[in-house]
Amino acid sequence: MRIEDIAAICYEVNRAYSKMYDNSVQIDWELAPAWAKRNVCDGVKFVLSKTDCTPQQWHEFWCKEKKDEGWQYGKEHLLVLKTHPCILPWDKLSKEQKHKAQIFVSTVNALRDNDDNV
Repeated sequence: MRIEDIAAICYEVNRAYSKMYDNSVQIDWELAPAWAKRNVCDGVKFVLSKTDCTPQQWHEFWCKEKKDEGWQYGKEHLLVLKTHPCILPWDKLSKEQKHKAQIFVSTVNALRDNDDNV
C-alpha cells in the first residue's frame, strides 16, 4: 500500500470521527487541496518512521509542521488566518482530540502491519 493510500484512509477516518464530535464539514479526500493531502502524507511518513510512535509524538510533530507553515493557535480553525484550535500542548487537548491522534496512529500502524510493501 502506498503512502498516499494510507493517507487517504487516515483522512477519511478522521473526517468521519470529526463529524461525530464537532460537526465540522471536511471535503472528500479526492477534492482536498494538494497541501492538505501533503500534510496527511507527511503525518503518515512520520508514524511509519518510528517503531512505536505515540499519539503524543504524532501531535507534537503535527503542531511543529503547522507552526513551520505559519499557523498559530486560534479558537477557530480558519484557513485565511491560519489559526487552529488544536495547536496546543498535548496536556491541553480535549479527550476527543487525543482520541483523533490515537486513531490516526492506530490506523497507520494497522495498515503497516497488514502490508509488506510499506
